[in-house]
Amino acid sequence: MNENRQTFQYEKAIMLSAIYDALDALDFNIDTANSSRGTLTVSSHTFPGLGGRIAVSPLLSENGTTVEVFTASGDETQSEWIFSFFNEVKALLEKAKLKEVRK
Repeated sequence: MNENRQTFQYEKAIMLSAIYDALDALDFNIDTANSSRGTLTVSSHTFPGLGGRIAVSPLLSENGTTVEVFTASGDETQSEWIFSFFNEVKALLEKAKLKEVRK
């Protein structure tokens, strides 16, 4: 399994919102963003060597969205922030789901 790619059962707009919030929580800068194409270039405010490009693509055969992170270096330090990024996205989506259930 590619650790830099995960699929979520949410539409693209919801995923982009969760991604923006996750990056903010991790203190990452969004250097460039094209929400219609679903691409972001990000860098760490705290650790300047960390960052990359995030691609958000809707699934063609079913409902859902794939989120993939591409890094320039691909070294071990890059995999750590990617792991934290996906954990934060999942936590935000779960929190939003719980709020929706309580309504």
